[in-house]
Amino acid sequence: MTPRRRRARALLLLIVGSLLTIIGVGGLLLAGLQGRLGEVGGVRSVPIWLSMSVAVAFGALLLWAGVRLRARGSVEAE
Repeated sequence: MTPRRRRARALLLLIVGSLLTIIGVGGLLLAGLQGRLGEVGGVRSVPIWLSMSVAVAFGALLLWAGVRLRARGSVEAE
């Protein structure tokens, strides 16, 4: 993979991961403030806290992958 593609992929992972993390944390905060953490919503009847926690975890995983990919690119450039 070329360095330019690696930087672009790392940036994309960082952007998507941070958006997912922000959405998940915001959803948890909103549901907690409204007292609806235990409510069931969506198509498959998943509790709100579970779906938002999965969003936070997946976002954090993407952030980690983006940071790792970016760091690997900077080490190879040296």
